[in-house]
Amino acid sequence: MPKQIEANSVVIEQWFEGLDFSGKLSACLLHRLLTADSKRLSEIGQRVLKKLHDDVVETSGLTSEPDMNIREMYLLLQGD
Repeated sequence: MPKQIEANSVVIEQWFEGLDFSGKLSACLLHRLLTADSKRLSEIGQRVLKKLHDDVVETSGLTSEPDMNIREMYLLLQGD
């Protein structure tokens, strides 16, 4: 993990804590899909993750500053 991300680990945790319920539920559901034993469920999780990644990369400029900070950390982890 890049040192910048490690240094901002508290920011990442606080950002997740600040999500509304649907955001938290979505994150948990995606995690379950990606880690499911079922190949079908895992494939669904991979497709959802790909679509989400595409949305994050092609942001329309309507993102709040805290979300942009988390987005930048995400892109650093992705190597983009």
